[in-house]
Amino acid sequence: GSDDPESVKQEEDFPSFAEWTQKVLAEQEKTKQESKTTTGKASQPSTNQKKLRNNYASKACGAKVLAANPESENINHVLTANKDEYMINPCSSKKWFVLELCEPVQVKLLELASLELFSSQPKSFRVSISDRYPAKEWIPLGLYEASDERSVQSFQALNDQFVKYVKVELIEHYGNEHFCPVTLFR
Repeated sequence: GSDDPESVKQEEDFPSFAEWTQKVLAEQEKTKQESKTTTGKASQPSTNQKKLRNNYASKACGAKVLAANPESENINHVLTANKDEYMINPCSSKKWFVLELCEPVQVKLLELASLELFSSQPKSFRVSISDRYPAKEWIPLGLYEASDERSVQSFQALNDQFVKYVKVELIEHYGNEHFCPVTLFR
């Protein structure tokens, strides 16, 4: 019954919706303050972040590539987790793609990887967002700079809007190889 000390203790440990909301908002504000100093630079996510994230740009959850520059090949590979498959572009081309996420989300973290050997790595890229496609106007999310390394790199994003469409423009690259692949974007 409700007089049982164990059930009373469990009820005390379980916060009310208002308490829970305040706690979540306080944590988001703290994260926002911490990320203001790191926005735009690559960072490694903590183990807790990795476990709590969902990949809304995954083929498995229903995300799609809606458009890309005409020179790109294997564009759908940016949606898969297979590290041996990748989108490929000549570095000389204007490289971009548009994704439809599997559901509307607030974009808080982006990840980009180019793991292919003997190719040029992405250096700077611009991400824009929209709640509809085709978009009349893309809303800039950020201009990001990746490190010259073959690993999954994380980038903080400050965004309060729910969006379903993401446009990625690869602006600069490291090195002078002919191809500029992207293994994944999430």
